[in-house]
Amino acid sequence: MNKHIRRTIAGLSIVMLASLYLISVGVAAAHEGHSHAPASAKKLKNPVAATEENIAAGRALYTPHCATCHGEDGKAKTDMASTMKVKPTDLTSHAMHGLTEGEVYWVITNGIKKGGMPLFKAKMNDRERWQTTLYVRRLAGLHMQGTPRRRDEHAGHNMPAAEMPAAHQHIDQTDQKQGADQTAPGKQDSMRRQGHTMPSQTQPTEQPANGDAHKGHAMPADHNMAAMDAERAGHNMMNMTSTVTGGPFHSMQAIGSGTSLQPASTTMSAWHFMPDDWMLMVHGNLAITYNQQGGPRGVGKAESMNWLMVMAEHDAGPGRLMLRGMFSAEPLTTPHGGFPLLFQTGETYHGRPDIDAQHPHNLFMELAASYTVPLAEKVSFQIYGGPVAEPALGPVAFMHRASASENPAAPIGHHWQDSTHITFGVVTGALTAGPIKVEVSGFHGAEPGENRAGIQLGKLDSYSFRTWFIPTQNWAMQFSYGHLTKP
Repeated sequence: MNKHIRRTIAGLSIVMLASLYLISVGVAAAHEGHSHAPASAKKLKNPVAATEENIAAGRALYTPHCATCHGEDGKAKTDMASTMKVKPTDLTSHAMHGLTEGEVYWVITNGIKKGGMPLFKAKMNDRERWQTTLYVRRLAGLHMQGTPRRRDEHAGHNMPAAEMPAAHQHIDQTDQKQGADQTAPGKQDSMRRQGHTMPSQTQPTEQPANGDAHKGHAMPADHNMAAMDAERAGHNMMNMTSTVTGGPFHSMQAIGSGTSLQPASTTMSAWHFMPDDWMLMVHGNLAITYNQQGGPRGVGKAESMNWLMVMAEHDAGPGRLMLRGMFSAEPLTTPHGGFPLLFQTGETYHGRPDIDAQHPHNLFMELAASYTVPLAEKVSFQIYGGPVAEPALGPVAFMHRASASENPAAPIGHHWQDSTHITFGVVTGALTAGPIKVEVSGFHGAEPGENRAGIQLGKLDSYSFRTWFIPTQNWAMQFSYGHLTKP
């Protein structure tokens, strides 16, 4: 690598580090302070009845949207909370008892900008926000319309209904009748969110032997919060802040390379910040190793594989804007001749074809933007592209897959399966409808050159299309076809 390229890489690396420092300073400043719901919010009345069905629907909404910071049990003892300067509220604390349903609803709707709490008025409809309010109050130990429930002080969870006094097992018949009248039209879809159906949990307990007068209104047996936590964990639901760009399940964890998708249940480790109305995420991988390849063709070399990704997301007009940057210092950390890797072939490095070696990634692996507009509850349109991006062709590139966290080495089939994951010039349009996503891309079809620190733009002379089918949170399947002018 000549001196000019080395100076360019060094300069850009300094710019990247300085940018990350400024982001962290801005995030820290944005997290100072706190805001509360206005006095008018106290007067808001919940139009959604506090039935077990609506509370269960609230739980289905709480888990993907709120559990990352507040925790499945509401106690805010999470990895995400530990990275935030202003800690999320413990939803089980006694302080929650002083908040009305209207105040909880207002915070869910509008967020707390200086405290890092995002707003959900664009991610949940009005009914869903009220259902989430019901579940948040359940976590706080508030029974149905606000009557405090008995707590097990030793176990730290709510007592099962069978151990509660009869007076606490009763739901006012008038309230329940009004709730049935209010919720009947939306009864079926209240249990659904982003394609996932939750059990209603309405099986009643056995009636007391003395024939309690409130027959038919006993609380369900699953009020033990420990049992509820175990059940939620069994559903393996998403635990990152949701995003309209994340496929049918609107999950940040479902976002792969480019516009590709992976199962929404995929684990993801990242630093996550909420300055004002922005959502920032930083994650990456760094491996410093000694690589010994055996056999007569094998060699041993010290090396470092690494990459860093920064994403920023913000509401913009009728849709959601996402800015993405992915960078690698591998042009400086690759041993001469490339990373040793027996049987790997593809491209050239330092003037000779790669054989038994893998070339480094580019300094700029992605510089792109995405804009997604929700057209209906389960329908959205996305436009994506940039000077360095990935067209809609093939599966999720290897470094974005969960396996890369354990083994950052490129697989042998990388140059066939992920051949376009770094492309200089891409425009993609995508339509998501329920579990189906259809994409079309125009892009520059040539491979990146050996100048791993530069950007070699060219005309959009190639095309591809891709269809995704995502039936559940645990599966993502794609079929794609592409024509490259210079494969």
